[in-house]
Amino acid sequence: MIVNTRILLYVIIIVILTVVTLSLIIVLYNSSVVNVGIKVGDYAPNAQFTLDNGTTVDLSDFLHHGHYVLLYFAATWCSSCAYGVLTLSHYAQLLAARNVTVIILEPYNDLGYSGTPVGIFVKYFAGNNSRLFIIGYASLEMTEAYDPHGYPDIYYLISPNGRIIYSNVDLSNTINGLLDVVGVG
Repeated sequence: MIVNTRILLYVIIIVILTVVTLSLIIVLYNSSVVNVGIKVGDYAPNAQFTLDNGTTVDLSDFLHHGHYVLLYFAATWCSSCAYGVLTLSHYAQLLAARNVTVIILEPYNDLGYSGTPVGIFVKYFAGNNSRLFIIGYASLEMTEAYDPHGYPDIYYLISPNGRIIYSNVDLSNTINGLLDVVGVG
């Protein structure tokens, strides 16, 4: 009887912890879609990042040239980020035809986890279309500005005038909203 009571108590504790954990995940996910960092309508803050070849550049170098900029932060240990790069590869030529410059950046220090170097990661999942992307590493300041909550799969669409016009998380599952904004969907 005592053994059965302990087992029942353990089962109840596990169920309660599972419900609390799932509730927290749902709240965090729903809040991330609403506010992932910089808000739609804000001007994109300028920030430095390092290209895969070691050159340091400013985000402003890519703005105000009549092109949209898709700024995608993809942690290289993240499976949904791998699907995001694969999805971008599928739409790469359509996005280029719509004057969208795609920048794929590893967040600063890969958000504290180790993964494949971003250039290898993108080339593996994008194949030959990786040449259509700008690939690099976000600085700490850039990661803090654009990804303050440390989401591994977050992106922004910046208009030619420098305003954020769309943002979301989980690119592979939210691509249709992005494509609608750039007129591809």
